[in-house]
Amino acid sequence: MINIGFIGLGLMGTPMAANLVEAGYSVFGFDLSGVYPECVSGQSSINDVAGNADILVLMLPDGKIVRDVLIGDEGIVTSLQSDCIIIDMSSSHPTGTKELGNELKCKGLAFIDAPVSGGVKKAEAGTLAIMVGGEETDFRRAKPLFDVLGENVFHVGALGAGHATKALNNLLSAVGLVASMEVFSAAQKSGIDPRKFLEVINASTGKNNTTEVKMEPHVLDRAFASGFGLSLMVKDINTAMDYAQSFGLNMEACKKAVEIAQTADEQLSAGADHTEVAKIVEAKASIKLGRN
Repeated sequence: MINIGFIGLGLMGTPMAANLVEAGYSVFGFDLSGVYPECVSGQSSINDVAGNADILVLMLPDGKIVRDVLIGDEGIVTSLQSDCIIIDMSSSHPTGTKELGNELKCKGLAFIDAPVSGGVKKAEAGTLAIMVGGEETDFRRAKPLFDVLGENVFHVGALGAGHATKALNNLLSAVGLVASMEVFSAAQKSGIDPRKFLEVINASTGKNNTTEVKMEPHVLDRAFASGFGLSLMVKDINTAMDYAQSFGLNMEACKKAVEIAQTADEQLSAGADHTEVAKIVEAKASIKLGRN
């Protein structure tokens, strides 16, 4: 029996941990909420989780929190077993991941980054896309765990490459999100039924994740409940822009979408879903998508 320590049992972490238990792993979990799925052995502290872990998974809001949990003033590295492998499945900044990995390596600990894409539904189904950065030997050790959590597992390069891939993926997705809202606004303003327009787009070359997955249930039906917060999307896309610009890239086509997303994050209520970016676009067009 391999013991998995799992820190961060939120919307994504909870179904991921449950799938690991169903696959035969023993999961020791910790979350600040103190709420755990019945199948997970909830621990009173992160040090208790660390002491039981053959593999430690972190599913936290950002890399700064990951760093603090591991090597902060009350970090858990001294509680970890020497052969434990640490997997950061959060959406962290790739530069910070590389720096943290070097510090953990000096302490004799293996560290890989393995962020995910697919949202809550794919987390529940165990069909996430997982993009992994790190040493080949560490990737192979963790691969059976990844195969439980996802159906598409990619070893994309050295440490930090996973987080770079995730951030850039989310940037591209955000550009598609904003562009879709603007294009659908133009179609509706011109008198085209947005649902009929959606059918056409999804049968044509303009389709993207927003049109295929998000537009009808979360925008046209006004649910705005995809399970991915706007503030988290803004964090990810700013990470991607910062990382790309560190190579001297201007990312001109992405900048306006990032500005619109940031405006939405500033103007909408705390906890807004990322699909609520539509409301900012709609306000400028003086319409509500899906409604006359």
